[in-house]
Amino acid sequence: LVLAAAMAQGQNLISQNFDTFPGVAAPGTVDQWVQSNQSTPVGASTWAQGGGTAFSGSQAGAPTSFTLCNFNSTTGAGTISNWLFAPVVTLQDGDVVSFWTRQGGTEPSYADRMQMRIAVDYSDFSLMPTAGAADVGDFTLLATDINPNLAQDGYPLVWTNYTYTVTGLPTATPCRIAFRYFVTSGGPTGANSNII
Repeated sequence: LVLAAAMAQGQNLISQNFDTFPGVAAPGTVDQWVQSNQSTPVGASTWAQGGGTAFSGSQAGAPTSFTLCNFNSTTGAGTISNWLFAPVVTLQDGDVVSFWTRQGGTEPSYADRMQMRIAVDYSDFSLMPTAGAADVGDFTLLATDINPNLAQDGYPLVWTNYTYTVTGLPTATPCRIAFRYFVTSGGPTGANSNII
């Protein structure tokens, strides 16, 4: 997954351009980006700084100003569930979460999928997914699901903007947004998964 994320909080824009990948923070950290690979079985890939030959550049900013994740999130043929958690933000009705994403390469080769999920009323005690590929913890609000049917050509090959308008939160509420690279029958010998 490649993404450049921007979360609008009322009149304040909170953005992350990934000119420098924020690195890995402890799972309980609420003010930093955190990643967790819950694939079954777990592979070697993590979310990393953009670059390499799969992409011709970023959506905006420096050529490597994005983060990516790929099929090596699992081994053999498995289920990929590799998470990237944004810092906690305050959201309420009408706020817009906007991000850009694309698949690597110039033509579709393998099906990819990405979800944006939100843990509403997030606290230090909210549950991160820790129980394998099927677990979503407290990230039960599915805000965006790109290519849920895993069509080979269902993930964009050019930078594409996706937005989600917050509803159901009449007052300002601490929330945590997560991006989940989620592909069944993925991995090096699977039928699906490439790089996003």
